[in-house]
Amino acid sequence: MKKRNNSEKKFIKSQYYELILFNLIAFFTIFVLLGVLATTLINQTFFRDIKNDMLETEEIVKNNIQYSAETDRLIIRGSNNARMLMIFYTDDGQFRYYTNSFLAYLIEDYDKYANINDSFGYPGWDVNEELWNEYILKVQEAESNDIFQIDFNSLDKFEEFATVTTGDQEYTFLTLSFEMQNLDVPLVRYVKILVMVNGEINSRDEIIKIYIASAIMMIIAGAFASIILSMNSIKPIVESLNKQMTFVSDASHELRTPLSIIQSKLENTLTKSEQTVYDVSEDIAVSLKEISRLSKLTTDLLQLAKSDGNREVMNYEVTDIKELIQETSSIFKELAEIQKKEFILNLENVQANVDHNKIVQLLVIILDNALRYTNEGDSITISLTTNNSEFTIDIADTGIGISEETKKKMFERFYREDKARSRETGGNGLGLAIAKVIVKDHFGKIFVNHNEPKGTKFTIIIPKKQKVI
Repeated sequence: MKKRNNSEKKFIKSQYYELILFNLIAFFTIFVLLGVLATTLINQTFFRDIKNDMLETEEIVKNNIQYSAETDRLIIRGSNNARMLMIFYTDDGQFRYYTNSFLAYLIEDYDKYANINDSFGYPGWDVNEELWNEYILKVQEAESNDIFQIDFNSLDKFEEFATVTTGDQEYTFLTLSFEMQNLDVPLVRYVKILVMVNGEINSRDEIIKIYIASAIMMIIAGAFASIILSMNSIKPIVESLNKQMTFVSDASHELRTPLSIIQSKLENTLTKSEQTVYDVSEDIAVSLKEISRLSKLTTDLLQLAKSDGNREVMNYEVTDIKELIQETSSIFKELAEIQKKEFILNLENVQANVDHNKIVQLLVIILDNALRYTNEGDSITISLTTNNSEFTIDIADTGIGISEETKKKMFERFYREDKARSRETGGNGLGLAIAKVIVKDHFGKIFVNHNEPKGTKFTIIIPKKQKVI
């Protein structure tokens, strides 16, 4: 038995850890999926308007670009979005023009050259020669940056993201390259639109960081939650296993006793082979009594097993409950009169949809207990009342009553307050457990209370119409 208990503990422990692991994986998977979804939505939200503006600018460039031969400059009418920076390329992919303000992201301390930027290409202005030469070198260095290259495999696609580092500052650009053919501007074949998106990226990254921090905290909370959930989930398994082991142990004990008695009596009979049947009739009678009790026990065990396995078939039919109680209680009324006990019926007319045989069995169990545990001069009262949706059967006696401990455990399998007396009266501790199952199968309730001034009172409440499952 000790070895079996150890194996049960190991099984429960392994189930407990499996549940914790399963819950952790479930929580982690949910947060990862939510993280992927949140990141996707954040990216779409933060860059949606910018991408729409870039596509709008593409159409403006294709339709409204003009070339000024006098100044060798491009003019784009209708584009007033200062964030849209552009680079224009020839047929061979070499850049030819670009937005001058783009240099502000490529040249360190660009403000120093701001006064001469507009004069680039216009001789005759009063410009410091040394500053001019320094500016020309800076521009040439900027123009060698990889961001000026165009990827022909990424035409008409948003590229996230091109990055430029200038001094200690890093700039990130969202780019869109496309091909164009405009007879007014034959030198230009390809265009790249760029938008600096440092602000959007910083905001997006901050939100993602907050989400990751929150997710980590939620996963930690989820770990504790999974432990609690696992403990709650394992409880029914532990209770079921304990009930099963108790049931098996009690059933084994209950079966062993009558079998031992029968074996003993039969062996005793065999040792008296010279005696007549009459001489050993007492042993035979005892054996038959134990066989009868054994048969009833196995029948009860089979019924409970069917109920546990949800294999019990219920045959609901419209039944006159008053008539059913009168018929079932008639034999008990006769026995009560023989035993000098008072038997009282207070019954209302009730029609209900129930399993006739099961309700008869239920009444037999309760009335049998009432007769067993009442003495001469005591009374047994059956009351039947009803309301719109259910009916109530009260079976009260003025017998020996029950203790508070018995009241709590009354419907447990094999529980008997006085085992010695129960064995004398033929009880096996399964009757009330079966009664509870019958009431449960009718979606009802059964209670036991102290009867005033003394005795025991069973209350059974059953709906008139049964649910269809």
